[in-house]
Amino acid sequence: MTDPTKRDVKLNGGAFQTADHYATRWGAVLSPFHEYKDCFNPAFWSINAPKIERDSIIEVRTEDQRFFAELYVVDANRQGISVVELRYFDLQGDVPVLEADVGYSPKWKGPQLRWCVIRDSDAAMMQKQLKSKAQAISWIQLQDAA
Repeated sequence: MTDPTKRDVKLNGGAFQTADHYATRWGAVLSPFHEYKDCFNPAFWSINAPKIERDSIIEVRTEDQRFFAELYVVDANRQGISVVELRYFDLQGDVPVLEADVGYSPKWKGPQLRWCVIRDSDAAMMQKQLKSKAQAISWIQLQDAA
């Protein structure tokens, strides 16, 4: 009989594998209309839920580069999944605030045109392919100051 006060503290070789042996790492790109809080609604994932297993990790990023997050799947079934946050990064930083009615608006126009500056009076695109909303607002502020 073995002594219960003496235990083997070494990790069993079968319990040590590459991480992808235990879990799948998924990636999701959210549209500008999705919010981070949507990720915590199990039904949000319902279309993809049948292929997602418990213990998976989901990298979540937004098309307009607002944030990046890693989520851990704690429960999964065919109707939806439940996740908890592992980490979250706000990628917008400190976005300047525009004064009311300056004549231009920053708009996300998709992955090709990215952030654009639109003239309010005629909807003309004044700038395109800017890297961030902050950069679009900075351009607007420079025009307003001139």
